[in-house]
Amino acid sequence: MKIVTLEMAKDHLRIDEITHELLIYIEAAEELAQEFLNRHVYDVSVPEDDPTGIVANSLITAAILLILGHLYENRETVTDKPLNNVPMGALSLLQPYRIEMGV
Repeated sequence: MKIVTLEMAKDHLRIDEITHELLIYIEAAEELAQEFLNRHVYDVSVPEDDPTGIVANSLITAAILLILGHLYENRETVTDKPLNNVPMGALSLLQPYRIEMGV
């Protein structure tokens, strides 16, 4: 899928180095977005054999970057920092494109 490029990720996270960890987080963020949407997201065009696929737009890309930022900044399962949901967070940005919502 590769909606978020390495350069986009580095700019968003304000980092200089590409690590193996960063590559994993990019992939995880894109997978999480697809899981929530219940559809595949493509960078350029949707294949003819994917009737529910969608091309990433600025809202979907922004949501993936927000997820990436969260994964990168919260790399542990515990924290001593207070955590709050941000209004218009990643899932709010993805919601209009979600199909076949589960239970």
